[in-house]
Amino acid sequence: MSTSYSTSLQIALMGDGDQSSTWGDTTNTNWNLMEQAVTGVTGISLTGLTTRTLLTLNGTSDESRNIVLVGCCCTWCRSLVILSRGYNRWGIYVSVADI
Repeated sequence: MSTSYSTSLQIALMGDGDQSSTWGDTTNTNWNLMEQAVTGVTGISLTGLTTRTLLTLNGTSDESRNIVLVGCCCTWCRSLVILSRGYNRWGIYVSVADI
């Protein structure tokens, strides 16, 4: 059975017998991704954009996994698109000093 990824947190779900000598690395990565989902803060740039899309990636760190997004926005920014995992509740802080 091959490794798949969970729907919400997109962490690795190892199949029976998979990764016999590397399962510890995968487990550590999963814990790091869960920590990012619970406590992560990241800065995002919105300057000069009309739309900013945050991607969700399987088994690796990404912007939308963070619980808090901090952005800077000017008059050109119109929307922030987040491809939701279905569990996130973000705190979004945007500087609107240029508006």
